[in-house]
Amino acid sequence: MIRSCFVALALFFAAALPPAALGASTFVLTGTWSGSYTCKSQVNGVPTKLVVKDATMRITHIAEAFFAGMVITSAEDATHQFDGHVFEATKSGTGAGTFVECGTTSDSVNQNGQVLAAPKISVSPSAKNPASATFVATSTFQAPNTVGGTCKFKFSRTSTADPIVGGCAPACPVIPPMC
Repeated sequence: MIRSCFVALALFFAAALPPAALGASTFVLTGTWSGSYTCKSQVNGVPTKLVVKDATMRITHIAEAFFAGMVITSAEDATHQFDGHVFEATKSGTGAGTFVECGTTSDSVNQNGQVLAAPKISVSPSAKNPASATFVATSTFQAPNTVGGTCKFKFSRTSTADPIVGGCAPACPVIPPMC
């Protein structure tokens, strides 16, 4: 009887502790992020630069599956939706991954889309700021009339509430080779 009381008490206190105190990962990207990005490319042979100073990034991260859905929106640019896979590094609270923009293709005629490769991610929640995290990445992209380009992203998390971002729709809604 006494042993079962101790087990019940231990389970009660374990449930009340934050995940980090139990040894669970703090590397969870879910939330809303605020930041900026700059893109450079050549459109019809003319160098161009897009500077977005006020962008919002929303991420739903399913840590057990290493999957993350991400959407970046701003008033200055289109909405970009990505599927990604992220992994925690051996140093607690840091990680990397790859995000591929929905609709990215590799055919020689319609090359379009964007890939964020190996973003540097740091998650460091504290009692004072549970949302504390940074996301820095460089992407490459291809779009019609360009020779391709690069974008540099820098975001800080402002909220850990799940914005419920889904993954990309299947690229081929019918059975191949009918796509």
